[in-house]
Amino acid sequence: MVEQLATDGFSADVIAARLNMNKNTLRARHALQLKAGRDAKLEKRAEAEAAELRKSERARLYAIKQSFESDWYSPEHGNPLFGDTHSVEEALAWCIEQDGGGPCRWITTGLSESDLADEYDMAVYESAQGARRV
Repeated sequence: MVEQLATDGFSADVIAARLNMNKNTLRARHALQLKAGRDAKLEKRAEAEAAELRKSERARLYAIKQSFESDWYSPEHGNPLFGDTHSVEEALAWCIEQDGGGPCRWITTGLSESDLADEYDMAVYESAQGARRV
């Protein structure tokens, strides 16, 4: 119970009050459970933050997708903005391969939140990241 309450983000004072015990007694008897709960809470937060794409990554995906829907892309020659690639996935991989984002850095500014990549685009980004690491 103590560990679950700590995982849910309750302080030791609140947990002690809920369990109707002195906070010093709680800390003395359940120190390991409090620590495990705090660690689990931090781990959950880290996982959630890791799953979210940064604004610059979402902006990159949006710009790549838009370029393939524009006159810049031709099935015969590819997309010259992104190394003559022929798909969003290839363009994303090309950008990731460039040194520190290289020529893709310019596309990460000037876009509002409504212009950024959607859930589908984020899945594409994650699959490209996974392919790059292998």
